Amino acid sequence: METWPKTDRNRAGFGLFPPYYYEDRRHYIQPYSRKILEEHVAVYCHPQVPFATEPPQWPSDFYGLTIGINDEFALGGKAFWRAVEEGKIDLKSAEDNRENILKLRSQRIDCYLNDRISILWQIRNMKNKGELPTELVFSQSAIVSTEHGHIGYTNTNLQDYPFKADFVRQFDLVIEEMKRSGEVDKIVRSYLD
Repeated sequence: METWPKTDRNRAGFGLFPPYYYEDRRHYIQPYSRKILEEHVAVYCHPQVPFATEPPQWPSDFYGLTIGINDEFALGGKAFWRAVEEGKIDLKSAEDNRENILKLRSQRIDCYLNDRISILWQIRNMKNKGELPTELVFSQSAIVSTEHGHIGYTNTNLQDYPFKADFVRQFDLVIEEMKRSGEVDKIVRSYLD
């Protein structure tokens, strides 16, 4: 069972972002905030990777390919990890988005699996810095899953956070208004345009 970090440095905060909603696995979080952002786990591939079907089916149409993933990430679903264990998909992990995108560019991996916004932001950043050619386009081949980010609030040491209930209520109201007004979408677009 996961536990809330116990170090004094980490206890200074009473919430963490962006845990997905796993109430049955994270007993130290209560409550979760309202949904903040819809996140799509996506697969981006080098343009020269051919697929038999359009759109490709995850993970069966990716058999025989090398998929990049960030170190310690467990994205992709049970069928993907079973295919990796059975040797149907080759998995290569790297430290971060940048390293995986460089591997994708040089075709040391065929595809890269991560949060869609994270991938697009990193590609844009690298193009702006001249680390990638501006004309290079990786294709989004599949959406693997969709999750929602929340703030997860601790349910331990509550005496340290007498303001918690009021903060949670006010935060949820602000997030709902930002979503309703389109401000959340506008913020996301500002990182991707």
